Amino acid sequence: MRMFSMVVVGVISVATPLVSADLEPNASSRGAHYVIKEAQMRGLLPTDRETFTGPRWGAGQILAEGHTIEPGKYFVIRIQTYDNPEVYYVDEEQFDKLTLEVRNYHGSGTYQLPSDDVRGFYSQGSQVWGLGDYSEGLQGTIQIEASGPSQVGPHVPEWRVAVDVTAQLVNAHEATKRTSKQIKGSYHCPIVTIDQWGKKPTKTP
Repeated sequence: MRMFSMVVVGVISVATPLVSADLEPNASSRGAHYVIKEAQMRGLLPTDRETFTGPRWGAGQILAEGHTIEPGKYFVIRIQTYDNPEVYYVDEEQFDKLTLEVRNYHGSGTYQLPSDDVRGFYSQGSQVWGLGDYSEGLQGTIQIEASGPSQVGPHVPEWRVAVDVTAQLVNAHEATKRTSKQIKGSYHCPIVTIDQWGKKPTKTP
């Protein structure tokens, strides 16, 4: 099943089916998965919904705001995929992005969302036009396994992160459009510093 769908499934209710998404890249997509150490996730602020959402230009900025990564004292997991099946039409590029802040890392194991240990933010939509949905809440589990050197290089350790969460989504332009989406997958995530993140990592002390 393709992960990039802008179709609204329906208003959340007991009978609302889940849309399922695996954030692993497919043949027409590109992605990057990292663990950024000594960092923190901005998340959404109470004023963001008033500032960015609604039927106006720029409302889709809220899709990106919650993912902002800043210097901090936690581990932040970033799992993202960009998709552009029609390479000549940049405006059609879509994204799925999940950011998780591990506030209380106590080794390999299972972590619950929501909890004091982990918080997260998910959004999906159009990279250019800012049309899409953002998470109002995440529920489920992530499993973290410290699995040694990564494929990036012998000096760069990695976590293997298995995600199984459900996101309660709100449309950035029409707040009455609410859907529920399951996000599930397993990822190799090199551990990098906040300075290395976004670049090709070389060596992590």
